[in-house]
Amino acid sequence: MRKFKVVLVGLWEENDFSHLLAPALLGACVKKCGDLSDRVELDIQQHLMGKGTKIILESIRESKPDLVGFSCYVWNIEMVRQICLRLKSEIKTIRIILGGPEASERAEEILKFWREIDYVALGDGEIIFPKFLLHIINNLSLKGICGLTGREEGRIFENYPSQTVEDLDIFPSPFLEGLIPLKSRISLVLETSRGCPSHCAFCWQGNHKLRWYSLGRVLKEIEYILRRIRDFTIFFADADIFLNRPRALNLLKGLELLSRGRSCRWVFQTYLPRLDSNLFKVVNSPRVLLEAGVQSINAPALAASVRFFDKQRMEQNIRLMRLKAPKASLQLHFIYGLPEDTLSGFRSSLEWGLSMRPNSFFLPRAVVLPGTAFGKNPARFNIVHEASPPYQVQATRCFPAPDMEKAERIVSWVEQVKTNGFLSRALDFLAHLQGNKNTDAYLTVYEGFILFRRSFKRKQPLVKYVAAIEAKQKFLEVLDVIEAYSKSILENNNNGCYWPILRHFINSEREKIIAGNIMDRWDFRSLFPKALESLFHAKKILYFEWEGVSTTSPALKGMQAIHLVSPFRTTEPWFCNCAKHIFMEELEYLSARIDARRDRPGVAIMSNILGFLPLERSQRFLESLRLILSPEAALIVCDTFPGTSPLLDWSFVPGRPGETAFPRRNQRDILRMMENLEWAIRARMGFRLTEKSSLAIILLTTKGPRKKYARQL
Repeated sequence: MRKFKVVLVGLWEENDFSHLLAPALLGACVKKCGDLSDRVELDIQQHLMGKGTKIILESIRESKPDLVGFSCYVWNIEMVRQICLRLKSEIKTIRIILGGPEASERAEEILKFWREIDYVALGDGEIIFPKFLLHIINNLSLKGICGLTGREEGRIFENYPSQTVEDLDIFPSPFLEGLIPLKSRISLVLETSRGCPSHCAFCWQGNHKLRWYSLGRVLKEIEYILRRIRDFTIFFADADIFLNRPRALNLLKGLELLSRGRSCRWVFQTYLPRLDSNLFKVVNSPRVLLEAGVQSINAPALAASVRFFDKQRMEQNIRLMRLKAPKASLQLHFIYGLPEDTLSGFRSSLEWGLSMRPNSFFLPRAVVLPGTAFGKNPARFNIVHEASPPYQVQATRCFPAPDMEKAERIVSWVEQVKTNGFLSRALDFLAHLQGNKNTDAYLTVYEGFILFRRSFKRKQPLVKYVAAIEAKQKFLEVLDVIEAYSKSILENNNNGCYWPILRHFINSEREKIIAGNIMDRWDFRSLFPKALESLFHAKKILYFEWEGVSTTSPALKGMQAIHLVSPFRTTEPWFCNCAKHIFMEELEYLSARIDARRDRPGVAIMSNILGFLPLERSQRFLESLRLILSPEAALIVCDTFPGTSPLLDWSFVPGRPGETAFPRRNQRDILRMMENLEWAIRARMGFRLTEKSSLAIILLTTKGPRKKYARQL
């Protein structure tokens, strides 16, 4: 007997998540339903929208489905319709059902005007979909299924809303059922609760009762994922896990216990004042990113959006986070184009946000989603918006179209600068010095840098300048721009005494890029195999460098690249394919990332690591390294030794003109520390990089005659 063929489709955008959760949730319910598992053949397809409709259509056609279901959101609804039109024109008997927020809020409109759509599900699809399939297979009427709207015998029917399920654990896990493909370096979506008690006028998720999955279920899913892949990100789709503080505390403790020493990322949405000192202590991990939705600090805009903002408590908790959770990252969210907001009001919000010095920003344009307060009555809020997805606001009474364009340019500049740790810190340092003199200090410095760059003799798009620092490409002149701009700003504001500090860090960064360009060359890397093969005959070699600095494959068979991840180098680690990863803040867990129980590495190579790490972290790193290397291991250090770590906080006391008062350390201090850890220097050589700097290559071992190594190197 032929099984009923069902295809569930998720369409996702590039640079977003690598799957949609809804198709897999429904698939898990079908798989666990005894009345369906033997009668339904299920195919879950997750497609990147960039593939194009032609390829996605071909994939669906190959399954020869009787029924196709789509999970619909604002970003994919237009492509969903294009695919459905083609499917219905080619396969007359096929049935199509839509679900998701974009479809459920527009169910009446879709069924009335989109003749290619047969059904729309409203509510928890896990309850509706299995019943729907049973009725379809048994040729029963669909008019009694709560939460289902559709077309039957040419007429549209609408049933009562489906009942809300309190205990979400009754729904099987798509992760534990193996319905979400797991591979390293992907972004996953996981929910631990549903609903939100807020009433934000721009959001469809609010005013729904909170419902929870049990902690046991959630931690079991996390453990399942951790056992199968490494270097991944999980976005927790909860409105705010910190709405229930005791539960959040236990969840975070469980996550930390399961993932210690692993290079994964946890992303949580929250309203920051909900966190207390105890919660900040458990989020103190480089794996944690807190996305704090502020949206605006402008009172009229907050009132129109039904939002709340306590400036004093927010600032207090950001300070508390810096104190109790310095390893965690913070992202602030602001929306431009909200009703009753103005360009001046948005600039004030963004200026305040920049002064809080978060790791990154999310700065979207306001949208008018169906089903939200804005969407139900845009005229009441004086909103002019796009008629089709993504429904972006084009103008409001207080925010005319020309101002929207200006805000969009500002947002683009800020987001691009904030993607690079070094450039962001340099501009923030300049703005901080002007804070008492200029209420618009941060935006003034950011916009001034853009204008200054345009007047510079060699021009490149800003995105290339930002990418250049981390990618080590030919655009080294970006540092010339930063240097010239910083010097002019400091001199014009009588802060010239701070110039030696900033100049030192700019020069350190320049040396790192030049050295990195040399060490990334294939002919340079080929020197190591020649030396190492004759010296050590090592089967396993570790090569340490910074994430975002190199994406080339190791030069020698058996060489394993290990990338150090730091928010000061790049705000969003992307976990490149050629390496394992470890967070800079957790170097003591090196043995957890490198399994050396069977075959201990005989050689380690460090590319610009020790000179850039704070001294105490360098020591912890070297101590951990000794534990995993073989007893007669060798260590090759390639470093520019900048004199002090550019990763340290830049809050220094200036010295006399031409001097710096921040603590310095030289190559000798680092080598003395290494000798105390029983590393013996065997040979050294140097490459001149600039007039005042050079790249040092130092060979150290645990034992062995000096002359042999010196002659060979």
